[in-house]
Amino acid sequence: MSYPHTEVQMVRQALEQQARDLGIEGVMRRREDSSYDIIISGAKERVDTFIEAIAHYKDENKVSAFEVEAAVKERDYRGVFRVIE
Repeated sequence: MSYPHTEVQMVRQALEQQARDLGIEGVMRRREDSSYDIIISGAKERVDTFIEAIAHYKDENKVSAFEVEAAVKERDYRGVFRVIE
């Protein structure tokens, strides 16, 4: 599914703001196939709320699919949420 550039940008900005509001740390990175990896860290309740925000965009057909998996921390992203282009 392809989305207009402005809609993708709106979702990215909204998720970035949501992460800041929740005090979540991590990164969002665009992959070569135009999908995104989001790696986050935070309190379980806050992470769950963030995942619910992504699910909200899926319900509105602004996100085609998403998958959640536990990950081992590879880098230290304390105090930061960045969008990597």
